[in-house]
Amino acid sequence: MLFLKPGKRFVVMPVRLNGTSTTPPKPEPKPETPPQPKPEAQERKSEMTKTSEKPETKTADQPSLIDMLEQVKETAKNLVRDLNNLSDAAKQVEKDKRASEKEVESARAVLKKLQQVTI
Repeated sequence: MLFLKPGKRFVVMPVRLNGTSTTPPKPEPKPETPPQPKPEAQERKSEMTKTSEKPETKTADQPSLIDMLEQVKETAKNLVRDLNNLSDAAKQVEKDKRASEKEVESARAVLKKLQQVTI
């Protein structure tokens, strides 16, 4: 079957041409006795039961993981802010150092000119 619209075409056709039935296949019969699990699997099960026996209860004093994550994010932001302030301070110190070195050099040049003057 074909549906047409200006600029669009929609084709509808059957999926199964052979006429097969849609009944699901029957599951295979399971053996009456379950197979014995391996010793390692038994060990893991016992470990899992040990951990699941102690469920963690939330109290009002205990912060949630989301709160802890937000606290870590805020601490990281503060750390970045402090590092930027430290970087700005170091740049300012270098700038002041260069300016003072220029002043010292100009003072030495003036002093040298004064020493060359004869009366």
